[in-house]
Amino acid sequence: MIKRCIANINNFSEGELENEYKLSDENYKHKLLTYKSDKKKRQSLSARLILRNAISEIYGKCDYEISYTENGKPILPFCKFSLSHSEDFAACVISDKDIGIDIEKVRTVKKGSNLHFLTAEEIEFLKSSKDYSASFIYLWTRKESLLKCSNISSKELSLISVLEDTDNFIFKTENYQNYIISVCELI
Repeated sequence: MIKRCIANINNFSEGELENEYKLSDENYKHKLLTYKSDKKKRQSLSARLILRNAISEIYGKCDYEISYTENGKPILPFCKFSLSHSEDFAACVISDKDIGIDIEKVRTVKKGSNLHFLTAEEIEFLKSSKDYSASFIYLWTRKESLLKCSNISSKELSLISVLEDTDNFIFKTENYQNYIISVCELI
Protein backbone atom coordinates (compact mmCIF):
# COMPACT_ATOMS: atom_id res chain seq x y z
CA MET A 1 0.00 0.00 0.00
CA ILE A 2 1.36 3.40 -1.00
CA LYS A 3 -0.54 6.66 -0.56
CA ARG A 4 1.01 9.77 -2.11
CA CYS A 5 -0.43 13.24 -1.49
CA ILE A 6 0.55 16.60 -2.97
CA ALA A 7 -0.87 20.03 -2.16
CA ASN A 8 -0.23 23.66 -2.90
CA ILE A 9 0.86 25.21 0.39
CA ASN A 10 -1.09 28.38 -0.42
CA ASN A 11 -4.37 26.43 -0.25
CA PHE A 12 -4.07 25.96 3.53
CA SER A 13 -5.51 28.65 5.76
CA GLU A 14 -3.56 30.23 8.60
CA GLY A 15 -6.04 28.55 10.96
CA GLU A 16 -5.29 25.09 9.56
CA LEU A 17 -1.54 25.66 9.86
CA GLU A 18 -1.89 27.09 13.38
CA ASN A 19 -3.90 24.01 14.40
CA GLU A 20 -1.20 21.74 12.96
CA TYR A 21 1.39 23.67 14.95
CA LYS A 22 -0.64 23.21 18.16
CA LEU A 23 -0.88 19.44 17.53
CA SER A 24 2.87 19.13 16.90
CA ASP A 25 5.43 17.82 19.38
CA GLU A 26 7.88 20.12 21.16
CA ASN A 27 10.90 18.90 19.12
CA TYR A 28 9.18 19.89 15.89
CA LYS A 29 8.04 23.23 17.29
CA HIS A 30 11.63 23.97 18.28
CA LYS A 31 12.82 23.01 14.80
CA LEU A 32 10.31 25.44 13.26
CA LEU A 33 11.81 28.26 15.32
CA THR A 34 15.14 27.72 13.53
CA TYR A 35 13.58 28.48 10.12
CA LYS A 36 14.37 32.02 9.03
CA SER A 37 11.53 32.49 6.56
CA ASP A 38 7.79 32.25 7.03
CA LYS A 39 7.58 30.39 3.72
CA LYS A 40 9.82 27.57 5.05
CA LYS A 41 7.59 27.29 8.11
CA ARG A 42 4.48 27.21 5.88
CA GLN A 43 6.05 24.53 3.67
CA SER A 44 6.96 22.34 6.62
CA LEU A 45 3.63 22.75 8.41
CA SER A 46 1.80 22.08 5.14
CA ALA A 47 3.69 18.80 4.67
CA ARG A 48 2.77 17.81 8.23
CA LEU A 49 -0.86 18.76 7.62
CA ILE A 50 -0.96 16.65 4.45
CA LEU A 51 0.44 13.74 6.48
CA ARG A 52 -2.15 14.23 9.25
CA ASN A 53 -5.01 14.29 6.72
CA ALA A 54 -3.73 11.14 4.98
CA ILE A 55 -3.28 9.25 8.28
CA SER A 56 -6.80 10.23 9.31
CA GLU A 57 -8.14 8.96 5.98
CA ILE A 58 -6.16 5.69 5.95
CA TYR A 59 -5.93 4.74 9.62
CA GLY A 60 -8.70 6.79 11.21
CA LYS A 61 -6.14 8.32 13.59
CA CYS A 62 -6.13 12.02 14.37
CA ASP A 63 -4.05 11.92 17.52
CA TYR A 64 -0.56 10.43 17.30
CA GLU A 65 2.96 11.45 18.16
CA ILE A 66 5.88 11.44 15.78
CA SER A 67 9.12 10.11 17.27
CA TYR A 68 12.62 10.57 15.91
CA THR A 69 15.50 8.21 15.29
CA GLU A 70 18.93 9.07 16.65
CA ASN A 71 19.67 10.56 13.21
CA GLY A 72 16.63 12.83 13.48
CA LYS A 73 14.42 10.95 11.01
CA PRO A 74 10.72 11.27 11.95
CA ILE A 75 8.93 7.94 12.50
CA LEU A 76 5.53 6.55 13.45
CA PRO A 77 4.89 3.11 14.98
CA PHE A 78 2.05 2.16 12.63
CA CYS A 79 3.38 3.21 9.19
CA LYS A 80 6.35 4.48 7.23
CA PHE A 81 6.22 7.97 5.76
CA SER A 82 8.27 10.66 4.08
CA LEU A 83 7.72 14.39 3.54
CA SER A 84 9.11 16.93 1.11
CA HIS A 85 8.45 20.48 -0.05
CA SER A 86 9.67 22.89 -2.69
CA GLU A 87 8.45 26.39 -3.48
CA ASP A 88 4.62 26.26 -3.48
CA PHE A 89 4.10 22.50 -3.09
CA ALA A 90 4.43 19.99 -0.29
CA ALA A 91 4.23 16.22 -0.66
CA CYS A 92 3.90 13.20 1.55
CA VAL A 93 3.99 9.46 0.97
CA ILE A 94 2.80 6.74 3.36
CA SER A 95 3.50 3.02 3.09
CA ASP A 96 3.88 -0.15 5.11
CA LYS A 97 7.46 -0.41 3.72
CA ASP A 98 10.39 1.99 3.95
CA ILE A 99 9.67 4.85 1.59
CA GLY A 100 11.10 8.20 0.55
CA ILE A 101 9.77 11.16 -1.44
CA ASP A 102 11.32 14.29 -2.90
CA ILE A 103 9.74 17.15 -4.81
CA GLU A 104 11.65 19.91 -6.61
CA LYS A 105 10.50 22.72 -8.85
CA VAL A 106 12.04 22.57 -12.31
CA ARG A 107 14.48 25.46 -12.54
CA THR A 108 17.67 26.31 -14.37
CA VAL A 109 20.64 24.32 -13.10
CA LYS A 110 24.17 25.40 -13.96
CA LYS A 111 25.96 22.70 -15.96
CA GLY A 112 28.63 20.81 -14.08
CA SER A 113 27.50 21.72 -10.57
CA ASN A 114 27.00 19.11 -7.83
CA LEU A 115 28.00 16.10 -9.90
CA HIS A 116 29.89 14.45 -7.03
CA PHE A 117 26.82 12.45 -5.97
CA LEU A 118 26.31 10.90 -9.44
CA THR A 119 27.63 7.64 -10.85
CA ALA A 120 29.58 7.68 -14.12
CA GLU A 121 26.49 6.28 -15.87
CA GLU A 122 24.32 9.10 -14.49
CA ILE A 123 26.85 11.74 -15.56
CA GLU A 124 26.73 10.34 -19.11
CA PHE A 125 22.92 10.39 -18.99
CA LEU A 126 23.03 14.02 -17.93
CA LYS A 127 25.58 15.04 -20.58
CA SER A 128 23.52 13.45 -23.35
CA SER A 129 20.25 14.97 -22.16
CA LYS A 130 18.37 17.53 -24.26
CA ASP A 131 17.15 19.32 -21.11
CA TYR A 132 20.05 19.43 -18.66
CA SER A 133 18.11 21.15 -15.86
CA ALA A 134 15.12 18.79 -15.90
CA SER A 135 17.42 15.76 -16.13
CA PHE A 136 19.54 16.98 -13.23
CA ILE A 137 16.45 17.53 -11.06
CA TYR A 138 15.14 14.10 -12.13
CA LEU A 139 18.35 12.51 -10.82
CA TRP A 140 18.45 14.76 -7.74
CA THR A 141 14.91 13.86 -6.63
CA ARG A 142 15.56 10.16 -7.14
CA LYS A 143 18.76 10.38 -5.07
CA GLU A 144 16.99 12.36 -2.32
CA SER A 145 14.10 9.88 -2.20
CA LEU A 146 16.65 7.04 -1.96
CA LEU A 147 18.37 8.75 0.98
CA LYS A 148 15.04 9.16 2.79
CA CYS A 149 14.04 5.55 2.10
CA SER A 150 17.28 3.84 3.07
CA ASN A 151 20.05 3.84 5.61
CA ILE A 152 22.71 4.75 3.07
CA SER A 153 24.78 7.86 3.63
CA SER A 154 25.07 10.78 1.24
CA LYS A 155 28.69 9.72 0.66
CA GLU A 156 27.44 6.45 -0.85
CA LEU A 157 25.17 8.14 -3.42
CA SER A 158 27.87 8.18 -6.10
CA LEU A 159 27.99 4.37 -5.89
CA ILE A 160 24.29 3.73 -6.56
CA SER A 161 22.64 4.48 -9.89
CA VAL A 162 19.04 5.66 -9.76
CA LEU A 163 18.45 5.44 -13.51
CA GLU A 164 16.77 2.05 -13.14
CA ASP A 165 15.12 0.09 -10.35
CA THR A 166 17.52 -2.14 -8.41
CA ASP A 167 17.15 -5.43 -6.55
CA ASN A 168 16.43 -3.36 -3.43
CA PHE A 169 14.59 -0.23 -4.59
CA ILE A 170 11.76 0.76 -6.94
CA PHE A 171 11.55 4.35 -8.21
CA LYS A 172 8.54 6.25 -9.52
CA THR A 173 9.13 9.73 -10.94
CA GLU A 174 6.68 12.13 -12.52
CA ASN A 175 6.40 15.74 -13.62
CA TYR A 176 3.56 17.53 -11.84
CA GLN A 177 2.80 21.17 -12.67
CA ASN A 178 6.49 21.91 -13.41
CA TYR A 179 7.68 20.01 -10.33
CA ILE A 180 9.47 16.69 -10.43
CA ILE A 181 8.37 14.20 -7.78
CA SER A 182 10.24 10.99 -7.07
CA VAL A 183 9.26 8.19 -4.72
CA CYS A 184 11.65 5.41 -3.72
CA GLU A 185 10.31 2.25 -2.12
CA LEU A 186 12.30 -0.49 -0.44
CA ILE A 187 11.46 -3.88 -1.99
